[in-house]
Amino acid sequence: MPTLLHCGLYFTPDHIKETLKHREREPLKAAWDALHTPVENPWAAALLNALRWRIAQDQTAGDVTVHALARDLFAGDVVSTGSERVAMLLTLAHIAELVRDHPHMGPSQWADWSRAFAAQVEAAQAETPTEINERLELARLTLVSGIVLEHGDWFETGAEIFRQTIRDEVRPAGYLESAVAIKDGGTFGRQFRATRSLVLMAEAAASSGVDLWSSEARGISVTTAATYLIYYYYYPEKWKWEALTPEVSQPLYTSEGGFLEMFYRRSRHKDMKLMLDDLRPVFDLSGGGLTTATHAVGIRRGLFG
Repeated sequence: MPTLLHCGLYFTPDHIKETLKHREREPLKAAWDALHTPVENPWAAALLNALRWRIAQDQTAGDVTVHALARDLFAGDVVSTGSERVAMLLTLAHIAELVRDHPHMGPSQWADWSRAFAAQVEAAQAETPTEINERLELARLTLVSGIVLEHGDWFETGAEIFRQTIRDEVRPAGYLESAVAIKDGGTFGRQFRATRSLVLMAEAAASSGVDLWSSEARGISVTTAATYLIYYYYYPEKWKWEALTPEVSQPLYTSEGGFLEMFYRRSRHKDMKLMLDDLRPVFDLSGGGLTTATHAVGIRRGLFG
């Protein structure tokens, strides 16, 4: 089992220190404002409350989250089946990890929640998704559930699927073979979401002391796949696998692009920065939450700033 900090699924106490230090600087200032802006979606509200507790030690936000976790957000099945269930379980895992040390989350409450959550994960694992993006999202759920529940076998299962995907699926150009093999109008969506899961798995593992970012085969790594997406933000019409329009591609970057902040933090790719300037503050409900708040780096104000 990796070294578990139990801070957040995708960040560490060092990320929090940097956020607090630079919260008056862009792009963190906009993210800090978004962190404290009410939203209507109950899942988004719970995640933002959990982040406020973890980052700013907002006691009220933590109280509300723990009560919601026990009552409103986990009464029986989260959703019925399929990718929607997996996405909500991923959101739930992140919320729970953020507030697991809250004073109102005692050992018995955590044990009860953990048993119920594990049962939901096992039900999701019993399904057999066919598309690579859905398989990798399920693998991410397995990996992060291994962190939350301290289930070493689940963590390693997810990590091995990650390594196998880098080895067998990612091509030197950056595309995943299975994502683009069938020209059915969904090639870009599969590529984007599969890459999203790979980056999020690498960042979750890194926050627990396991380096998947450096895992490579033939010089190919998760960075290869993440870099491949930059060009198509600006030129979707150049997607070579089938016709792609901004109406199809832009919503993915906007609503499921939380991983882009994680990739930029590590790569400092100049074209990724330009993209993020358009998208920030980035919020991805099942993909790390308000990742501009947790992963962006404050812009220096001057030579000594």
